[in-house]
Amino acid sequence: MADVTGLNDVQVSQKYKMLNLIDYCNTQLYNPTEYTIARAILDVAESGQTVSLSGLAEKANISEASVSRFIRKCGFDSFQEFRDTYQISLVELKMGRKIRAMSQYKTREDEKLVKLLGERLKENLAVTVESVSPEDLRAMVNLLLGASSVTFIGDDHTLSDFYTLQLDILSAGIPAFLFKNREFQVIHAGTLKKGDLVVYLNVCLDFMTAAESRMLGELKKNGVTLAGLFQETTPAQEKQFDLILKFGIEESRNDGFVSLWYMSRIISEMFSASL
Repeated sequence: MADVTGLNDVQVSQKYKMLNLIDYCNTQLYNPTEYTIARAILDVAESGQTVSLSGLAEKANISEASVSRFIRKCGFDSFQEFRDTYQISLVELKMGRKIRAMSQYKTREDEKLVKLLGERLKENLAVTVESVSPEDLRAMVNLLLGASSVTFIGDDHTLSDFYTLQLDILSAGIPAFLFKNREFQVIHAGTLKKGDLVVYLNVCLDFMTAAESRMLGELKKNGVTLAGLFQETTPAQEKQFDLILKFGIEESRNDGFVSLWYMSRIISEMFSASL
């Protein structure tokens, strides 16, 4: 089954495992050996060299067994799986650079770029301010207040915007969690039931995988309430979710993060005022 990005489930799984490695390098390196291996992997990415177990071991001046253990800690079943995923991810990164190079933001004049991006973000926020429904915001607050537990799921960027709201909910005596998309399916989803609330955070349709959509469908069958903050939606999502708050401008991708933070701030203020 293909997801909205055009990748099949196997490719999506590979893509997410590569993100696991990046997350591990960003947050969990705990000794010089792991740092050396991570640095070797990232150096190979920059140079465009073909990744190999022996090559990484030589570059890191460490045994192949140590490299293999590190790769497994990052979520891969084998070095072969890592190597295949690595090559796919490099291709995607290069494609992303080409797309950005052709975007409307391409300019050689720094002053124009600063103004252009500023105007885009102001436009995104202005659309949100004008279109957001106070009734829908109140409905979201009421869902939070009445939930047995609240779980926000999204990527690192979206979750960071909702950390303050999580603290507000916890202070009201309601269990509240922030889970990354790919971790949520394994760790937490099976524990949820009727009375629990899941809030899905998303600024772009491309960011929701087929596996996540199926997981949300299972939660719905189990009686879990689903709410979402979306910059763009599909008709299927609109039927699946109990409440959707729209923000920003469709297809503006990362511009929507400025509006998402604004939405989190409004909900946080309204929630606190209701206690």
